[in-house]
Amino acid sequence: MLLLVPVLPLWLFGQPVSFLADLQGVDQQLWSDFPATWQAKGRVYDQYGTPVPGALVRNVELGSPGVFSDPSGHFSLGEIGPETIIWVEKKNHLSGSFRAADLNWFFTSETEAEVRLSLPVFDLSFEVGPRGGQYRGKLDIDVPVGAVDEMIEIKAVLLPPGYHPERGNEPRPVSYGSVYFEPSGLQFRKPIRIRQTSAGGIIPENGDPALLQVIQGISGTELIPVPGANLNIAADNWHYSLSHFSEYRLVDQNHLVKTYDPGINPADHNMDGAVNEQDAERILKLEGGTQTYNYTLSFHQTQTIAEFRTATDRSGSEDAQGQEGKADFGGLGVEASTEVNVKRANELLRKFEIKQEVSSENTFSVSMATGEKFTACEMIFARYNFRRLVEYRKHEPLEKEKEAIEKAYNEHKKNDQEWVDLRVSGGVSHITLGQSLYDGQGIAVRKNGNELEVYVRFAVYTLRTLRGFESGNCERYTSKPDHRLRYAQYDPPQIGKFYYSLEYKGYFPLSEPDDQHFDCECGNQVERTIRETRSRMDFKEITASSETALEKNNSASAGGSIKLPGGLGLGGSVSSKTSRTQAASKASGFGANTTDEDKTELKYVVVNQHTDHESDHNFYRLYHLFELRDWDFMFPDELNISDRLKRNMRSRIKSTGLPSTRGQTSDGRLILLWVEEGKEYWYVAGPPVEIIREAGYLLKRIEERPCGEENPPSEGRATFPRPWRFRGGVTIPEETGTLTVTGPDLMNGFNEAVFGTPGVFEDLQAALGGEFVLGNLSGGALDNSQLSGRTDLIPGLAFGRTIFPGLELGFGAHFFQTAWSGTFPLVVFPEEGTSPPRTMQGHLQAEFSGMLIDFGATYLFMDQTWFCPYIESGIRARWVTDHGSGATIGDVVLPFEVETPSNALNLYGGAGIRINAGKRLFFQAGALFTEWPGSKFGPGGSANIGLKF
Repeated sequence: MLLLVPVLPLWLFGQPVSFLADLQGVDQQLWSDFPATWQAKGRVYDQYGTPVPGALVRNVELGSPGVFSDPSGHFSLGEIGPETIIWVEKKNHLSGSFRAADLNWFFTSETEAEVRLSLPVFDLSFEVGPRGGQYRGKLDIDVPVGAVDEMIEIKAVLLPPGYHPERGNEPRPVSYGSVYFEPSGLQFRKPIRIRQTSAGGIIPENGDPALLQVIQGISGTELIPVPGANLNIAADNWHYSLSHFSEYRLVDQNHLVKTYDPGINPADHNMDGAVNEQDAERILKLEGGTQTYNYTLSFHQTQTIAEFRTATDRSGSEDAQGQEGKADFGGLGVEASTEVNVKRANELLRKFEIKQEVSSENTFSVSMATGEKFTACEMIFARYNFRRLVEYRKHEPLEKEKEAIEKAYNEHKKNDQEWVDLRVSGGVSHITLGQSLYDGQGIAVRKNGNELEVYVRFAVYTLRTLRGFESGNCERYTSKPDHRLRYAQYDPPQIGKFYYSLEYKGYFPLSEPDDQHFDCECGNQVERTIRETRSRMDFKEITASSETALEKNNSASAGGSIKLPGGLGLGGSVSSKTSRTQAASKASGFGANTTDEDKTELKYVVVNQHTDHESDHNFYRLYHLFELRDWDFMFPDELNISDRLKRNMRSRIKSTGLPSTRGQTSDGRLILLWVEEGKEYWYVAGPPVEIIREAGYLLKRIEERPCGEENPPSEGRATFPRPWRFRGGVTIPEETGTLTVTGPDLMNGFNEAVFGTPGVFEDLQAALGGEFVLGNLSGGALDNSQLSGRTDLIPGLAFGRTIFPGLELGFGAHFFQTAWSGTFPLVVFPEEGTSPPRTMQGHLQAEFSGMLIDFGATYLFMDQTWFCPYIESGIRARWVTDHGSGATIGDVVLPFEVETPSNALNLYGGAGIRINAGKRLFFQAGALFTEWPGSKFGPGGSANIGLKF
């Protein structure tokens, strides 16, 4: 990936071009995971797709007589291994041998596999002798007098592309069909003349006859031109003279192709280097029991193109997706791929001579069950044989490029190597600037005598052939963060919409169930069968939001249409085959194979296992959710990026070794930094678009109750029947603690009340009949006053909602009122001569009241029975709404401030018993441990009566 515009001025002064070794196109052979042996069976077909009965199929290594195919072409060969050589023959057919590992096997189990073998039937047969002869038909053959010495039988078979599965890494000319003659190796005393009308109808209309030659196949990739061969595209025929019999092909010497093993895990459908839920063909989930699934997948198309890139992909990255054709994506006209469907894929496979010995019809089945209160989850994965195919076109480089290419060729060529793969470094793709090759473009180079031949990499295809299915427990296949986000590059690179990203969010059920089943069990067993035809890995787009990038930087929904995590609600239009869904297919490696259809059958059963309770179940569809974003190139000074953010993002790239990282500017914009070969490229995100894809099915138990209960109406029924809980009751708090007023505080408060409030001193003096002071007759220091407390029963109300079987979230509000009272000593000195001094008691009072607000969760064990133990915990807020205090001496009331507890936030926890009395009424009692008003943490109790609705 290189951005052309910022460095454009440097090109005007010339730029040296160099060539590096290109490791693409080299066999990786990381996943040659054939079993050691397996039981082989299959079917024999001719070149026209007709089954061949009576064909002999045998294992050459065993030397056994072999087996014959039945009237429908089927055979069973027995145990073989990857290196087994299989021979197939029949009279009037072109016999041949195959190495087992080179064939496309479909494994129906770990020990059994099926294959499709090719046994072409001869298209013509005629006898000719020394007097010569003619044959007219699919081929016109003229044998002159004296060409042969005796009577012979001439046979010929016309083979379309696809019967020459050359292995290895060497490029070879693209073939447009071939003819095989027998007796093989027959020498003619005089050349015979062949005229073929229509080369299978596959010669391109714009083909250049000078580039198309009849080539005699000798061995491997060695091809020798046939002198005097002539191709007349306008007349739709080609003719040539032969001096001996062999195999002859019509090829394009300027158009090469090669295949190699890319080393992709067979189950890695999206080719991102990890096998996880994104690769799963189906996710099957049972929740709550007692339930079973029986799932069968029937499929027909087994070989297709998974990925396509063109030569304008300059990065050389395996993740970069090439495109062809024009489309409008995000308001910008860019190169976007046409749909690579099964028909087009097969045409390309024939054109590039990829053998299609694939099984056409097979099935795969999974059975699973779950018991009471348990969950079962299985993911089904397709397993593929991956093969990468590279197209090359002949190219005439400029003189200075030739020098650099020859130097790199000599440097990287090994002794026995004919072809050398190189990658351009420093090219600019502009002849007027002195260069003709793209930076990053791949080329294949060889020497033909002293002449250097250069072929540019024109397109890259990833082919996959289905070889079987497997299933695995869902817990093994959770996506890691580094496999949830992928970037793909628009082609060609330009300022504007330059990158797009696809981020996986997970798989979720629709918010509304597909079906609901009430009153199961208690003698009632429910069975449903769903038969569907679906397009494999077909994406759909939820209506895009018009919000800006700033408003939607971190959103996972378009216009509020997605509900996470409670379910995927498709409120709004959903469309498929949009430019965005095609881009999503490319970014995720699915290749937009929307015509690759499967037939599925799902049978689910709610098992009649219990006679003491009945249950309700919902059936949901599961969907994968992806977020698609456009990324616009921006120069750093156009973005509000702080120096600190730049340093942090650069540091993350350096520490992780990854080429990119995300960040967020001070004004809220999501930005991307991409570093390649030391150069920085900055992008700003556009608004996200939600893309969904079918994931599977979920059958979930939602309610359970004793048999025979009156059932609520099913119409408009909530996902959890009677999910709301309302209760009222009282809480018995712990004994309230004391409140202490210290001696100094008591003295200061008393003096302020008596002497700071007009008229209070005179009223006390008149009421007490003399002078007075705080304290006692001993004259010691004034003691602290201890006020004893009392809290009334705490009434309250609570609301809760069931969010999962046994689990409730709730809110409660309770009114509390707490009071304290105590005394303090007072010495009264009566007027002179009336009586001696005496001690009396004054009284202090304080109170406060307010609300206790609870937010918490309750978990009930055996929640569907009449007797349900529970535990609960949460947060309790104390909100004081009123408080007051004062003092009285005799009949005189004094203003006196006593400090009372304030607002607080605490935790609570407890346990208890809930008793269900019918379908709606319940009683609840339990113990609670928390900080009580006017006290410390301690135990208390509660008693409630409630309703379910």
